[in-house]
Amino acid sequence: APWKRLGILPLHSRSRRFRSCPGADESYFNGALKAKLANAYYRAVFAPTYSFQATASKVVHAWKYRTRIVSFRISPHRVSSKGAVTIKGRLQVFVKSWRAFPGQTVYIIYNDKGTSYWATLPQHPRTNSKGNFELRVKGAFQSFVAINYAVYRGNAKHLASSSPGIAVDNTGQSGTGTSEISLALAPPPKLPELLKVADAPELPVPLVPAFQPPSAFPLSDLVKQASAG
Repeated sequence: APWKRLGILPLHSRSRRFRSCPGADESYFNGALKAKLANAYYRAVFAPTYSFQATASKVVHAWKYRTRIVSFRISPHRVSSKGAVTIKGRLQVFVKSWRAFPGQTVYIIYNDKGTSYWATLPQHPRTNSKGNFELRVKGAFQSFVAINYAVYRGNAKHLASSSPGIAVDNTGQSGTGTSEISLALAPPPKLPELLKVADAPELPVPLVPAFQPPSAFPLSDLVKQASAG
């Protein structure tokens, strides 16, 4: 297939020599470019200028398997502090075709609807031989709507993936929560943001997705803590 431009990285020159640049007149480049495909070949190209000829590097093959979360569901969609909900789903990996991805950890992330508060549940279900995962979660003391997502963080050979969001009305101790909530699947935020929440330090929450401590972290603080850790 024809080569396509992924991006441009600037050249840098320094007075001291590098192992990869032994000559005094040589330069180096580094940086990060977002991949367009899960499986592709790459090469670095220096375009010709008035003074220099063009050149190209050797070809490097880089790839990861695609993953996806399907059949994500939560029941019931309304729960009191005395009840519990069941979260289920299936993780799949694409190897010639979509198939079960067993033995993997899935993270359940939730957002307090209408706020910037995000958190990860302390329990992390693992997929069975059929790729299925399941988690039983107690209701909340407070009354609020939690938008719940399932996230697979990926690894060196597999891309990360996430599910759409499902709303759960936590009615709290009073048993009277939001009168109406949309039960339709909500599109997930950008995956990098969900991964930052999944990497953030876990809160010592005994009952979830319910209790928010007085100093509940907004998403920006969770990201800062994840980066600092």
